[in-house]
Order: sequence, then structure tokens, then C-alpha cells
Amino acid sequence: MGAEESDTLAGRMLALNQKLLEEYPKGLDNVRPAVRAKSARGLAGLRGLAAEAVPALERRLGDPDRRVRQAVASALQAIRSYGGPGSPG
Repeated sequence: MGAEESDTLAGRMLALNQKLLEEYPKGLDNVRPAVRAKSARGLAGLRGLAAEAVPALERRLGDPDRRVRQAVASALQAIRSYGGPGSPG
């Protein structure tokens, strides 16, 4: 893979991550618990890139659905372990 291809791939990955960072937080407010949980898991996968979503995730710690609360707690742990808000040190 040449430098130009690498730059194009990096650009596409950055654009995809930006799109996910826009969409996943919206899903946290969905009426369906499965969508809220999936959105939290998606943010967990973005790790430190999802630091801006921490406030939205924290609001969901009191979600009425246990699966959502678990997914949110895992997401917060993943984000914070990669330097997001509330990370140690």
C-alpha cells in the first residue's frame, strides 16, 4: 500500500469515525433499549475518540433497562481507559 492509498484510507476511517460520533449519541435517546445499548457499545468501540460523548453516557447510567446500564458502564470504562474525561492520571 502506497502513501497515497494510506492517506486515502486514513481519511475514510476518520470520516467514518466522525459519522459514528454523530450518530451513536443520538441512539442513546432512542425509545428502544436495544438501540440505546448498541449505541453505548458502539461508543465503547471508539474508545478515547468518544470522549465528547461521556456526558450523554453518564446521563444513561440511570436507564430503566439493565442491559443499557451495563453497556453504558462498559463504554465509560473503555473511554476513560483511553484518556477520556474522568480517566486516572
